[in-house]
Amino acid sequence: MASERVRWTADLAALAVKRTKLLGDCLLTSSFLSYAGAFTFDFRRRLVYELWVGDLGTRNMPMSVPFRLEDLLTSEVETGQWASDGLPSDEVHILFPKSQHPNTACPYKD
Repeated sequence: MASERVRWTADLAALAVKRTKLLGDCLLTSSFLSYAGAFTFDFRRRLVYELWVGDLGTRNMPMSVPFRLEDLLTSEVETGQWASDGLPSDEVHILFPKSQHPNTACPYKD
């Protein structure tokens, strides 16, 4: 029981820190989903990780460091399921379908 209390206390502290960074993380992720879907992977990567992350950093916006879009767009369980289904679970294959409008043709769909 004592070891569980220690673990839960540590988890609670980690969640409190994560909650403070959620504002910047959600702003970046929603901006990516709203604006970056029509562009190439390289341009989207530069836009998010160089321009937007850099801009929020200069404004002292709380965000996760290092920031990763995949952390809010998917989970380890979901990417693990993709891998077991024989689908790629790298950054390109995670971000491309997530950034497309549902009515947009996706080359990874049947």
